[in-house]
Amino acid sequence: MTLQRQAAATLILYAMLTLVAYSLLSVVFHFPDILREPIADRFTLFQDNARVIVPTYYAFALTGLLQITFSVLLFSLFNQTRPNALLALVFGVLSGLTQMLGYLRWVAALPFLASQSAVADMSIFEGVLNTYLGMTVGEHLGNLFLAGWLWNLRGVLKPVRALDSRLSAMAGIAGVLMLAVAFEPLGGPFSVLSPLTLPVWGLVVTWMLLLAYALLRRRDASPRLPNWAWGAAMLFWLVNVVPAFI
Repeated sequence: MTLQRQAAATLILYAMLTLVAYSLLSVVFHFPDILREPIADRFTLFQDNARVIVPTYYAFALTGLLQITFSVLLFSLFNQTRPNALLALVFGVLSGLTQMLGYLRWVAALPFLASQSAVADMSIFEGVLNTYLGMTVGEHLGNLFLAGWLWNLRGVLKPVRALDSRLSAMAGIAGVLMLAVAFEPLGGPFSVLSPLTLPVWGLVVTWMLLLAYALLRRRDASPRLPNWAWGAAMLFWLVNVVPAFI
């Protein structure tokens, strides 16, 4: 039960940090659209709001550490001998590491570039960092590994009788959709996938909260989550996703 509570706590903290950081950056940095804007515009906006952007991205980087933590905890909880469990652990750790690398560029590299911008044009270096560490490593590889984690975790959770089987199905759906989202940062023909990013991430966060609730329930409770929990999860997803499209 201690491991279950620890895993649930890290899942909830991940979801809350993600929501708060995303909301702050969307207000002060026009995130995530700003990452596809011209280099000079993005760099200027960063310089103007660095006091908020830097600590917020640090919070985002902590979600990578939490991803690693609950990947290890869930591996310890369920079916460690199954191939899917080991793959889920590997993909979960890799996802956390690559996402941390992407987010931390805003904490370490970008403040340095901003400090040097008074004597030289640093925008091109910001563009290289954004394209490589951000969109390629952090977004593409991070989301690709996250998709692998979700899909393999689907196979891990499916035979666990103490959990609602719909959580396994939801992980599989989220994994397939995240696989599509992972290719959007590569641009070109994949740019059409951009509208999927927020709904899919919302689905992943919603699933994490449902899984956390399932882990926190008493052992003798019915494994099937009550309808109100699924209804609340749907409302949570709608509230966090729909406003972005209005």
